[in-house]
Amino acid sequence: MQNSKSFRHVNLVLGCVLLMLVGCAGKQPTPSGFIDDYSNLQEVNSLKGIYVHQSENRSLKGYTKFMIEPVEIVFHADAKGEDLPEEELQKLVTYYEEAIRERFNDRYQVVESPGPNTAILRTAITDIKPNKVYLNLHWSTTLLGSGIGGADFEGEFVDSQSGENILSVLDSKKGSSAKYHKGLSKWGHTKSVIKAWTKVLAKQVEEANE
Repeated sequence: MQNSKSFRHVNLVLGCVLLMLVGCAGKQPTPSGFIDDYSNLQEVNSLKGIYVHQSENRSLKGYTKFMIEPVEIVFHADAKGEDLPEEELQKLVTYYEEAIRERFNDRYQVVESPGPNTAILRTAITDIKPNKVYLNLHWSTTLLGSGIGGADFEGEFVDSQSGENILSVLDSKKGSSAKYHKGLSKWGHTKSVIKAWTKVLAKQVEEANE
């Protein structure tokens, strides 16, 4: 009996360590209305906490060019970021736009006009959570995760010529408590999950074309 309890305890500790290393996936965030249809979103096992809907009629296979629309802020009903200063919000939007373009420019052709094999990438930040820096001044409190910021996101790929939805993605993320230094500034963890989100978007294209 004692060995069984010890085994369960070890598993619990290992699970907590894994969460700290990969970051904390939140529950499915409240829809903001940015995406047209939320009814078919399904959690992806390989991308814990990320919800995706793939069109039955189209896939991202064969798309080599991308039009990247400006990032929008569309706060959902449960969002906590509505009271943040406009200047700070805009800086995060700019950071996000630059991160997306950098990610896609490295792999694909970013264009300004519709055409064959061209998809439009539409994205929105639907909530923003800054770090509570005073709770992250010591690693022991950082491990609890209560002071760690993050963000909620929605995005979709749309065929540039027909306007048909190809794929929709929904995500809510907090930063990783293992990255102690990210908690020492207001937006350290938020910027970290923004970067991670650009990887998620690019990954959808990569997997479709494997």
